[in-house]
Amino acid sequence: DTVVDRIPVLMAGTPIVEARPTALSDPEASWGPASGELRHDPEDGLIETQFAGVSEADMILEATFANPYDADEHPWDYGLMLRAEGGGPRYQIVLTSQRRWSVVWRAGPSEPYEVIAGGTSARMETGAGARNHLMVVAIGERGWVFVNGELMSPVDLGEATHRGDVAVITGSYRDHEMAGASTRFEDFTGRSMSRRYGPADGQLVHGDEGFVSQHWTGVQTRDLIAEAEFVNPAGGEWDYGVALRRSDDAWEVVSVTNGARWYHHSLQEAGGYAVTASGDLSSSRVRASKITRVLVMAIGGSGWLFVDGGLTAVLDLGHNDRRGGVSAVANFWIGHSARVEFSNFTVWAP
Repeated sequence: DTVVDRIPVLMAGTPIVEARPTALSDPEASWGPASGELRHDPEDGLIETQFAGVSEADMILEATFANPYDADEHPWDYGLMLRAEGGGPRYQIVLTSQRRWSVVWRAGPSEPYEVIAGGTSARMETGAGARNHLMVVAIGERGWVFVNGELMSPVDLGEATHRGDVAVITGSYRDHEMAGASTRFEDFTGRSMSRRYGPADGQLVHGDEGFVSQHWTGVQTRDLIAEAEFVNPAGGEWDYGVALRRSDDAWEVVSVTNGARWYHHSLQEAGGYAVTASGDLSSSRVRASKITRVLVMAIGGSGWLFVDGGLTAVLDLGHNDRRGGVSAVANFWIGHSARVEFSNFTVWAP
């Protein structure tokens, strides 16, 4: 069985439809934080919702939920809805009292629900009143689901890339509500994401000794997705990657080297660069002339490095939680001087 096969069928029988949206006050392109309660009504046949009253496609969307009761007492579920278009298409990202998460797609009110991704999270709390944090990052056809700060999986959001409303929800599964109970949500927050730079192609050429080869974007941001495709040089010592959150006294550099390793360097308070973390890569990813895709995601105090689409490392950015410049870099290491070609260098940010 696949992970998805083991997820119970959503809305067996007659489809449940959503309750009438309740707009939050003063909706903006970036909205929240909002807190409140979703009251259970197991007899109404509806998913209980509170909408933000926005129209967004690409975003960072998150909320913290309090369990309405203990998982041993009665099943529960809650989560987020995004790209909702009236009673038509929408995605639902749902957490359940069985410590399961799922991404559910529905094309319209008369269409069946389809579970397109899912799994389990050992970090989920199931006791009465315990809290779980859910975050979704959506960019075009791509999405990422995080539960309590841990990346669950990249997900395909290609069924719908249109703008739509977002909501907190509960009661997605039948018999997951209890009369008289309510599901509390806190810090329901969203930030719209836009392509702030790129896609750009170019070369990173070694200059004066002691200076890093850089391609600046002019973007100043804390949270971002930065990605590029790099061509591994055919010879010599080299490195390439992404620099972010650069200010006068702080800088983060995430790089890949010809030694089949990745590094996270930090500059703090003019104290010099320190290796915050490092690790090995498959040698096949850095062979000569191969194109290697690097993506760095940074949100608050955490970051994630993906190499060729796979999660390579979780990054600690808690020491530099500020806005700063973003660039593609090469020849960060002393003695590295190869010419590095890159393409499709793109930065998404709020």
